[in-house]
Amino acid sequence: MPRRSPRSRIAVPSPIPWISIQVTFEPLSGVAFLSPKGGPGKTTLSHLLALGSAWAGLPAWLCHTDARRPLRVNDRPYALIDARGEARLEEVSEMLARRRRPSGGYAIFDGGGNRGDADMAIALAMDLVLVPITPSAESIELGLDFLARLDQAGRAPERSLLVLNQISSNVHEATMDERLFFGGISTVRVLCRVQRVSAVRTLLVPDDAQPGGLFPTPPPRVNHLARALERAVSARLTRAEHLDPRRTRTPADQHADSHTDIIALA
Repeated sequence: MPRRSPRSRIAVPSPIPWISIQVTFEPLSGVAFLSPKGGPGKTTLSHLLALGSAWAGLPAWLCHTDARRPLRVNDRPYALIDARGEARLEEVSEMLARRRRPSGGYAIFDGGGNRGDADMAIALAMDLVLVPITPSAESIELGLDFLARLDQAGRAPERSLLVLNQISSNVHEATMDERLFFGGISTVRVLCRVQRVSAVRTLLVPDDAQPGGLFPTPPPRVNHLARALERAVSARLTRAEHLDPRRTRTPADQHADSHTDIIALA
């Protein structure tokens, strides 16, 4: 499994001999979308984050770990890697752990459903674990149970968060879902709310089924969601890096911990 390794600095040749240029090479940030339940949006969110990474100018490797056959892709702005099976997952993980980029990047792991031990092993190696839940009692129960298991396994709470997915764009419906399903969930454990946008399904269509066999430019609504999700993930990773339990908590820290973004259409 990939584990975050220290930054490395190298000297880059300069066209001006007396100037030495130092470049910091960042390891990839490991982010996994995991849930014991099928259908809360693990694969869709994985592709959204990978797309948002590309639009942010960051490389992304999306690792497919589910038993289902991965998408056939061509010309996407991010890489899709078949990481099914324990041996292949270990091989891919070791390869990604060695990669360095001046601006960092993401190793994104798309989990499967009902694979307790395998998903826990992936989770313990990640910089950030995101557990998608939808407005349903079963999804929330299973998601919160998995989050509790991560806490019991020693994961730092700020690195294991929920994503409230498929939020209705209808104000009355969203308010009802908040009251019936999400109202009792602590905002401290929520990364963001992701609005339901049907066009994101285009990311799950194999590229060879598209006109010309190439990945089409996603609709603006999908690009907006992708960028917003990447910003939320990047901000959380930065915050987690700077959290120190010995540091005195400030009002600004408390506000940041209680604030969750609503990723919706602009």
